[in-house]
Amino acid sequence: MIFDIKTKLKSEELEITEKKLQNLVVENFNLFFPNLRIIKSEFSIKGNVRLFGLSGRIDILAYNSI
Repeated sequence: MIFDIKTKLKSEELEITEKKLQNLVVENFNLFFPNLRIIKSEFSIKGNVRLFGLSGRIDILAYNSI
């Protein structure tokens, strides 16, 4: 079950995609992580990242503002 913080509505979706979940986190980022500041969602990493088993992108890039 997903609960929308803004509308207070519940969703009975049985399957939620990673993209939907990521969008929920990005939209409510300050609520989940008040001390972090989001830089970018879907941040691409340059270089030969596949050599090290990485996907070549970061889902959410943020920094600690304190």
